[in-house]
Amino acid sequence: MVTRRSMLLAVPLAVEAQRRDNIYELPKNLPVPTDDGACRHLTGMKVPAVMLCTTGNRCVKLNEIESP
Repeated sequence: MVTRRSMLLAVPLAVEAQRRDNIYELPKNLPVPTDDGACRHLTGMKVPAVMLCTTGNRCVKLNEIESP
């Protein structure tokens, strides 16, 4: 039996299955962002000692990650 709920769930899944674009590739016409200086005050500040778990089941301390 097909319910209204199952139909509402099936439609977005069917649409998503037909997508042809690569979600890991940026569009060719994406504009380069301008630096408005809104984060300039963060230079030299320390990152708090927050621990987050990754999808790979590892825990990472944000304050121990090297900046690029």
